Amino acid sequence: MKASYHKYAVLFVVGIIGLFFQFKTLNQFPQFKHNWAQSDRYALALGFVNNGGDFFHPETFIYNNQFPGGDFKTVRHATITSVDFPVHDYLVSWVMRLSGTQAPWCFRLYIFLYSLVGLFFLYKICTLFTTSFLVSISVVLFAMSSPVFLYYQAGFLPTIPSLANCFISLFFLFRFYKNEQNKDFYLAILFITVAALARLPFSIFLVAMMCIEIITLIKTRKIKFFIWVSFLAGIAFIGCYYFYNNHLRSVYGSLFLNYVMPARTIEELLEFIYATYTRWMLKYFTHIHYALLTVTGVFFVWNYLVKKIALTGLERKLLNLCLILFAGCMCYYLLMTFQFLDHDYYFLDTFYMPFVFLFLLFALKLFVIKNNSVLKVILIVIIISFVPAFVYAHFLQETEKKGLANGEKTTAENFENSDRLLDSLKIPADSKILTMAADGPNNPFILMKRKGFTVIYPDHDKITKALEWPYDYIVLENSRLISSIYPAYPAISSELLKIGGNNHISVYIRNKNHQEDNFDAFFNLDTKEVRYKQRISFDTIPGNCEGIDSLSSFAFSGQKSGFVNAKNEYGICTKIFSLSRLNMQSSVLKVQAQFACPDILKECLVCVSIKSAGKDVLFLSSDLSRFTINKDWSKHEVLFNIPKLDEKDYEMKIFIWNVGKNSLFYDDFETIIYQ
Repeated sequence: MKASYHKYAVLFVVGIIGLFFQFKTLNQFPQFKHNWAQSDRYALALGFVNNGGDFFHPETFIYNNQFPGGDFKTVRHATITSVDFPVHDYLVSWVMRLSGTQAPWCFRLYIFLYSLVGLFFLYKICTLFTTSFLVSISVVLFAMSSPVFLYYQAGFLPTIPSLANCFISLFFLFRFYKNEQNKDFYLAILFITVAALARLPFSIFLVAMMCIEIITLIKTRKIKFFIWVSFLAGIAFIGCYYFYNNHLRSVYGSLFLNYVMPARTIEELLEFIYATYTRWMLKYFTHIHYALLTVTGVFFVWNYLVKKIALTGLERKLLNLCLILFAGCMCYYLLMTFQFLDHDYYFLDTFYMPFVFLFLLFALKLFVIKNNSVLKVILIVIIISFVPAFVYAHFLQETEKKGLANGEKTTAENFENSDRLLDSLKIPADSKILTMAADGPNNPFILMKRKGFTVIYPDHDKITKALEWPYDYIVLENSRLISSIYPAYPAISSELLKIGGNNHISVYIRNKNHQEDNFDAFFNLDTKEVRYKQRISFDTIPGNCEGIDSLSSFAFSGQKSGFVNAKNEYGICTKIFSLSRLNMQSSVLKVQAQFACPDILKECLVCVSIKSAGKDVLFLSSDLSRFTINKDWSKHEVLFNIPKLDEKDYEMKIFIWNVGKNSLFYDDFETIIYQ
């Protein structure tokens, strides 16, 4: 193959591989892993469309930004947010205008194409060091087969385009070192500045470039003013936008983190390093990557230290860059330890690049092998070894693109076509909507095509505060209303009135008179079929019950009731065995009873446990102390989402766990399963 065709071969290879991984999801709404961060970026692009392209006032759909405070508790007068230089979100907004659609593919395709440009310039960097096509394509495949890179390659985060801009910058930097044309250095500073503006951690690379020039200055004792003027210009642009961003944050708040999150102690740091290692190590790179780095690294060290093989001037600069980058990334890791624990894409912002260039440096020294045929065989074996790396990356990608825990659908799935539902209910487009427990703040609003307020992690205090905000309607996911909102705030059923909905979401307004709504209708249970029902009055004891040796004559109906006191850790336990309906689809379990407690009720749980073949399949609980239970009998309901069960042979237990050593009476204990 002629060298002039090599670049087309590289573009073809990375394009085909990229499409294999990304084609199915090119128009998929952001969901699954880190959909929160990705949907926020999608919202920014839509915000630029909605605000007429006002670049300096980026906005999303949220009136109560997360920061400062980190809790979404502060209501703002606008949906503007501070954010790192949103050039890519802005450009995507123009793609949307020109294409006439706001579909996710506009964003995903932009990021995907940018990633291919970045990989192409990585190949061009390699060609500055070697004429071997096999070495160059090996380095490109090494970079591309990283599972974390492939997961975000066609996503919504600015990390991928900043990474690409970093590759472009370093190509021009090393070409400057090779050919000494000033325009190459200017272009290098331009692209690394844009990379750092859009994603601030890439400032590490700008600092590393400065350190290399400082080393050169010390050696040569010659100042090249155009170099330092270029650095100052880049720093000035980053600094100016940083201060403007702080202004936006002070006036409007922000959805984006702007402060460091280090470990507080050495012990905590070591614990987090280990947790990050076990959670992400094989998602950063595969075993094959680490094996290749180790083998080629040992070979490199042997040649360098024992055989005294010298590095060229360009290779030495590459080595210095890698060492400086590793040092800078370690400093950044110490500042952002908490974020690395939960955000795998921080690796792409930092350590990914020096690892890639370290592999390039190691691969270059394979040329000390004199036998050209042996060298080609080794390089071909390396290239073939990336096949299982891509297979593993594809497995991880499919594994991570799954629904939430306990079989719940994602917010994106639940809110699909929600704008049409709201339109059918005559809810104006400028109405302010309150949502709770969504898996990302902007997700439901993008799909509803309306702005509003959000409560991400609902608890009693947050819900109490949110219900006082100036919203017009509340839209809640049916599954999360049951699993998260109602357990935290049982009074929600008396403070809202349902005005519409479907199988996935329900629309409510304020219940100004606090009239008790129909419980089953409120929770969308009236649209489901009853698949199992059992009521225990305690005058007679069914055979599938245990833990009711303690009976009392203080009864709501009949002659007896069940009770627990300080001596009883567990109360009633009712069992359900292998109900075939639970293998067909997800269900809702309602446990309702009359309760009475002569004292203040402390922690007392209604629990659901499912076991199969001696292994735990599911455990859920709800605390009765959230309800107002006193000495007089009162009826209360507890709800649980039960996912579709794969196990055919299982045992479900519904029982009371008296954690707080209470004296609690219960009667007319009823278990109902809806589908």
